[in-house]
Amino acid sequence: MVMTQRLLTDQPAIVYTLKQVREFAGSRQVRKLASRLYLRCRVPFPVYEGEAFLQAFERSRQELQEKDARILQEKLAKRAARALRREKAAGDQVVPGERLSPARKPAEQEMEAVVP
Repeated sequence: MVMTQRLLTDQPAIVYTLKQVREFAGSRQVRKLASRLYLRCRVPFPVYEGEAFLQAFERSRQELQEKDARILQEKLAKRAARALRREKAAGDQVVPGERLSPARKPAEQEMEAVVP
């Protein structure tokens, strides 16, 4: 399984669980495997000098979430603009088979007389 930045950002429990399992007292094999996996988690995230991995992970996670929010907002704005353009264009068109009849004024409409 490839641990990508997207996977780890969407499922941060993987990183935190591996960090805890590295200190598991029950089995040396489990600790060793968890340490290897934890080191593989560190690869996609840039860690600056003097910064702990978990700080870098949270920073990258926050940046990716903000980027996703901006992309979603842009997509929604484009869809709304497209819908408004379609609505405006549809308002100017006549549906096939439909006749445009001039609207009658209330005085011109036929009235029925009620006989008591």
